[in-house]
Amino acid sequence: WPMTVFLTPDGGPFFAGTYFPKERVHGLPSFLDVLAGVSNAWDTKRAELAEQADRLTAAVNATLPAADDLPDVAAVDRAIDSLAESFDREYGGFGGAPKFPQAPTLELLMRVGALGDEPVRGRALAMLNETLEAMRRGGIYDHLGGGFARYSVDRYWLVPHFEKMLYDNALLARTYLHAWQLTGQRNHLQIARSTLDYLIRDMTDPSGGIHSAEDADSEGKEGAYYVWTWDELGRVLEADRDLAASIYGATPGGNFEGTNVLHLAQPLNDLANGLGLELSELEARKATIDERLRAFRDTRIRPGRDDKIVTAWNGLALRAFAEADAVVRVPEYR
Repeated sequence: WPMTVFLTPDGGPFFAGTYFPKERVHGLPSFLDVLAGVSNAWDTKRAELAEQADRLTAAVNATLPAADDLPDVAAVDRAIDSLAESFDREYGGFGGAPKFPQAPTLELLMRVGALGDEPVRGRALAMLNETLEAMRRGGIYDHLGGGFARYSVDRYWLVPHFEKMLYDNALLARTYLHAWQLTGQRNHLQIARSTLDYLIRDMTDPSGGIHSAEDADSEGKEGAYYVWTWDELGRVLEADRDLAASIYGATPGGNFEGTNVLHLAQPLNDLANGLGLELSELEARKATIDERLRAFRDTRIRPGRDDKIVTAWNGLALRAFAEADAVVRVPEYR
C-alpha cells in the first residue's frame, strides 16, 4: 500500500498520506511537492509538528470505553438516520468518490429490514436494495468472471480500482445471498453464486484454502485484463458488437482512458423492451456474448495473485460457502 508517513527523529508521526502522484494531477500535489512542503514545515514550524505528532499518537492509542448496556432500538434507529444522511439517493451507496461496498453497513440495513418496524424497516430495505442493484450493474462487479473489485473511483460504481480481495468477496457473496432470502430478487442470488464460483475457479489453492487477492495491474497497466477497446469488441464479437455495446454501455471513446469498463447500462428488461425482444431471448444472446468475451479475455495475461492463505479471510469465505450450500444445495460449495 503506497502510504507515506513522516516521523520526528523519535518516531512520532506528524504527516501521512497515500497515493501521492509522481507529478501534479487532478489537483493533487506531486510527491516532490509534498517533500518540499514537509521540509519547509520542519524548518519553520518544528514545534507545531512535534505537538501534532503527540496528538496523532494519542489518537491512535485511544480506546473507546465499553458501553454500559447493549444498543437499544433507539440507537439502531439513530444509526439508520445517520446512514440516510450520507446515502447517495441517485447512485446508491454512502458518501462520494471513492465509493466502497461497506458490507457491514449493508448487513445492518438487512437486519433492520428483516426485523425492524415501519417506517425504519422500509427505509433500510430501500437503501439496501438500491445499493446492491447499483453495485450489481456497475463496473465494480466483474460481469464476465464474477467477483467484486475493492472500490469504485467514482460515485457511480463505474470505474473500479481493479484489485479483488478475498474478504470483500466473501462478505459480499453472503450479503447478496441473504438479500435474496429476504427479498426474493433473483438477481441477488445470481450475484452471490457467481462470486462464490469466482473464488472456487480462480482463487482456490491446489493444497486447500483460498488466496488473498488479485492485483489491479497486468502487463504494467491498471485494469488491462478487464477493459475493452471498441476495436477489440468488434474483432471478438463482429456483428454482435452493437448489441454488446447496448448491454454493457460501450462506446468508441470508452469510459476509462479510451477503453470500456463493462457495466449494465440499463436493466435488461428495459433494454429488451426497447429492442422489441423477449427478456429470455436477450438473456440468451447476452450469455453467448459473455462466453465469447470471456474466452478471449482468458488469452490475456492475468493480474498477479497474492497467494497467502489468511486464516481470518478464509473463515469469512467458509461461512459464505456453508450458508450458500444450506440455502441452495450446491455440493461444490459444501
